[in-house]
Amino acid sequence: MKKDKINCLQFSSMLSMLLVASFLGIGTFSVIKAAGVDAYISIIIAAIAGSFILLSFFVIYDYEPELNVAEKFKKVFGKPFGTILNYLCLGLILFMGISAMFNLTTFITSQFLKATPPFLIGLGFAFLIILVNIKGIETLSRTCLILFTLCVILFLISIIGLFPEFDIGNLKPCLEYGFKRPLIGALYNFLFNLMPIYLLLIVPKNNLVKPEKYRKYMWIFYILSFLIKFTLVVITLGVLGIHLASIYQYPEYMVLKRIQIFTFIDRIENVITIQWLFGLFFNISFVVYYITNSIKQNHKSKLLPIIITILIFLGSVYLFKNNTDFNNFTYNKVPYMRAILLFIYILLFIGVLIKKKFNKKVNS
Repeated sequence: MKKDKINCLQFSSMLSMLLVASFLGIGTFSVIKAAGVDAYISIIIAAIAGSFILLSFFVIYDYEPELNVAEKFKKVFGKPFGTILNYLCLGLILFMGISAMFNLTTFITSQFLKATPPFLIGLGFAFLIILVNIKGIETLSRTCLILFTLCVILFLISIIGLFPEFDIGNLKPCLEYGFKRPLIGALYNFLFNLMPIYLLLIVPKNNLVKPEKYRKYMWIFYILSFLIKFTLVVITLGVLGIHLASIYQYPEYMVLKRIQIFTFIDRIENVITIQWLFGLFFNISFVVYYITNSIKQNHKSKLLPIIITILIFLGSVYLFKNNTDFNNFTYNKVPYMRAILLFIYILLFIGVLIKKKFNKKVNS
């Protein structure tokens, strides 16, 4: 069906949106807290290490191109064990969606609508998420490409506006405590912000128009995502300094308050932060799509995305007491959950390599 087909540009734009959106808020907070003034070095290290994630993605994605990742788990490991691994992934990915929803509603409540209950904000976004998922992957990917283009434009505007406030002295001293802290920061960035690459495995390769071009586009958008995150950290540190950047829950938002352009617009930072809302909205929407299509391949039911969205919405409302509880849990516990998720996908990667080698011997 047409709504199941997407082009490589749309597919790759979803990669960038997932990577950048997962970095906003808790991602920036975590890497700066772990690496300090060397946080930008952590981004470089994580980007290099993340190349392995992307290469392993290519191997898994090219295997049995008519299957999505849930079906590949069963194909590689057999139905019983493959189903267990798939549902374990779904539980961890569901929590990713809950965290993104909490991050979204909390940010809006704390910065824009302080008198509005997070419940009502989450309810409004839940309706939009359900609507996009019911329309299918073509609508979801096309929406992502449009939103990502707007996000890049807003990002460039913010960089231009913050340039007069930037002080390169805030990036010193470099490696004052050696490589230990940048490596820890890179590990956090690797686990928090590179795992979403694997979510794209839910879209079968055969659903792509001209799939032979997808690798080139994926590398381009991966590098673009790295440049955005690197610039974001450098600007945040260069404008605020490490002491202020490490105490704010949303350091990127506090930086935007310093913008010197468009003085005729009141609180320009609120206009530019729309890009964050776009990113988090898409992140949650794609989590719903992933879980829905993992449970029921090629589903036609409109009920399943509604149920998944409601679970994410209710989890974001009742799972965490406050921001402090959320930040502590995310910083101290979530890396272990992401490590388990990474281990499962590495198992799939190894399993695919073994299957390919075995099939090559059989056919030779």
